[in-house]
Amino acid sequence: MNTEKRVNVIGGGFSGLIQAFYFAEAGIPTRLIEKDARLGGLLGTHQDQEFLFEQAANAFIANKEIERVGRVIGVRWVSKQPTAKKRYIFRDGQMRRWPFGFSESLPLVKFVLSKKWKNKKFSPIPDESLEKWGRRQLSDVLTEYLLEPAIQGVYASRLQSLDARLVLNSIGNRKPKGQLRGSIAPLGGMQEWIDKMQAYLLGKGVDLVLSKDVRVEELDEPTILAVDLRTLKNWVNEQQLKLPKSILGTQSVSLTSVSLGFKSSQYRLPEGFGCLFPEAEGFHSLGVLFNHSIFPARVEAGASETWILNDDKMEFSNMSSSALIRYVQSDRSLLQRSEKDPDSVKVSQWPQRIPLYDSALRNFLEDYQQQKPPYLLVGNYLGDLGLSKIIFHAQENLRRFQGGYFA
Repeated sequence: MNTEKRVNVIGGGFSGLIQAFYFAEAGIPTRLIEKDARLGGLLGTHQDQEFLFEQAANAFIANKEIERVGRVIGVRWVSKQPTAKKRYIFRDGQMRRWPFGFSESLPLVKFVLSKKWKNKKFSPIPDESLEKWGRRQLSDVLTEYLLEPAIQGVYASRLQSLDARLVLNSIGNRKPKGQLRGSIAPLGGMQEWIDKMQAYLLGKGVDLVLSKDVRVEELDEPTILAVDLRTLKNWVNEQQLKLPKSILGTQSVSLTSVSLGFKSSQYRLPEGFGCLFPEAEGFHSLGVLFNHSIFPARVEAGASETWILNDDKMEFSNMSSSALIRYVQSDRSLLQRSEKDPDSVKVSQWPQRIPLYDSALRNFLEDYQQQKPPYLLVGNYLGDLGLSKIIFHAQENLRRFQGGYFA
């Protein structure tokens, strides 16, 4: 391996940071270029009074490798609190831990016991939407009250828009377990991950370049693109990037989060991880996280919660903060029966930043895997949506580089 050959990583969000980490750990000269003035992309932690709010993801799904990387850079891992074991779904005017009767649950029990959705009996039909797959393999009620609210909270899209094969492959792509289980987070929030990673990269001699917009075709060194799908699509459309043309058919969707803090514990929602809202129940939000119950050190006292919305009903990602808060307060009144104004608010809006896992994305990924573009990619659109899975694409890029991909 020629360790004198420098690698460019374009994009300083989670994908770019983890990609730069693996090259730096391997002793390969690396330059990370970010167009914004800060690293982290969507990730970030906002401290307001005694409340700690996340602006996007609040945790990782534990696995052996993400735990190792955290230890290397000095992250203080914390696991979910016991109170987070309770999860709710809203049905018929109230939150329920399991809102289904015995007969309604039987199709799911049969499916879980089989663990064979990849075989002919349970596998998706070609080009089948996740909604059609759910209604065919589970039932209408389980699709509407369990599958859709759970999936929407992750993919920010209705089941009818999602490609069943692509999503189910991602869900089934589990990674080796570590010592921790379930959701884990840095003690100081996701900003701790960003700060520790930045310090590690600087200590390894990585050249961090902020507030710089580059034209990819002007770079004559091996380059890894760690930007979002929308940016890639725009670059291909502008003809400054060579990738399969099928990327032009892909789409991205929007996500918005509204975090509220209440100093008095009397305004706490029930203890638990959170509550999902099925479409039929009439909420504006997809669901709510009970931050005070999930991880320690998120609030000194009182209540903290984060409401998640997409643009399916309204363009929440382009709405004013005051209007957003009114919609969220309307939803909240259905759970708390209270009109109390929050003591602290943090709004995060991400227009067109989440890849739509539809058949167009699947077609692009198939083309990308069959061709050899002049750039390697890393991001949440490669068939694995989730921070803990992106790391394995970054590892694969390191192996391909060491194997002579850019020779």
